[in-house]
Amino acid sequence: MDLRLCFEPEGDMAIDDPKAFAQYGKHYLADYGAEFAGYIAMNERDKRHSNLQPVWQFILKDINEEREQELIDYLDSNPINSYYAHVYEMHGPGHETKVH
Repeated sequence: MDLRLCFEPEGDMAIDDPKAFAQYGKHYLADYGAEFAGYIAMNERDKRHSNLQPVWQFILKDINEEREQELIDYLDSNPINSYYAHVYEMHGPGHETKVH
């Protein structure tokens, strides 16, 4: 399956430059082969904070359930400072399930 990770800024610190966050995120997710996918306007119901900062996203392809759980454990034990990671399983265009 494919996963979509969305990084929502928390607090006052946020990276506003796509190239900078792409590099930052690629290093953070280096063991998972993540592809930077730019930013999105995330649904207010899914966000933890009501800020207007961009939500950066990465796509991980062909991830099995064991690898997905390993990623979620990694996100929980080693979070990016000032960002919350949302994880979605992608089941086709417009069909996603939030798993974290």
